[in-house]
Amino acid sequence: MKKLVTALFLIFATSVWAGDSEDGNAALVRGDFKAAAEHFKRAANDGDPMSQYNLGLMYERGDGVHQDFAQAIHLYKQAAAQGDVDAQNNLARLLKKK
Repeated sequence: MKKLVTALFLIFATSVWAGDSEDGNAALVRGDFKAAAEHFKRAANDGDPMSQYNLGLMYERGDGVHQDFAQAIHLYKQAAAQGDVDAQNNLARLLKKK
C-alpha cells in the first residue's frame, strides 16, 4: 500500500511540475516573463529542477523579476543538487565571480 501511495504521489507531483513548467516555457515564448516567473516559482517550490534552473536564470538576468544574484545562486544550487548540469555550470560561473 505504501508503494502505491508513493507511486501515486510521484505521478501527481510530476504532472504538477510538468503543467507549471510547460506553462512557464509557453509564457517565455510569448515574451511574458512575469507569467513565466510565476509558473516557474510554483514548480520550483515543488522541487522541479528544470523550473529551479529557469527561474535562477531569470533572477540572474532580471527577466520578469528583480535581478538578484543571491536568489539565482540559491535556485541553481537546488537544481544542481538534483543533477541539472546547466545549473551546475551556471552556479560555478556565478560563484567564481564572487
